[in-house]
Amino acid sequence: MIVESRELIVVRRLRFASRCQAHELPVVGVVHVGYVPDGHLLEVEELADAIEARVAVPQRQEQLTTAVSDWLAENIAPVGTAVVLEAEHACHAGRDTNVVTAQFRGVVQHDPTLRAEFFSRLRR
Repeated sequence: MIVESRELIVVRRLRFASRCQAHELPVVGVVHVGYVPDGHLLEVEELADAIEARVAVPQRQEQLTTAVSDWLAENIAPVGTAVVLEAEHACHAGRDTNVVTAQFRGVVQHDPTLRAEFFSRLRR
């Protein structure tokens, strides 16, 4: 869908399950995505399908974060993006830890107000 909006759009808590590249053990978590459109709006189902395609192969969480960010850049060419993954790794079982990775691009990377708005929306 083509739009005129340049407002930050946030999609929270898209669940995923994958396997750790280093240990071949389960990794389960959520992806949070924010983007400032440049004419193209993203369907949530389209984003969920893109994430599912990327978690199909074992990889490091950092690689998955970059892969989602790359997909956004290639498919909707937004003015800026924020991608945050929070995951529990079975290889860390018993440590009660989550791994959080993030990647910011474009106006979201360079504008502290937009980054703050993104994180504020995640907390709601």
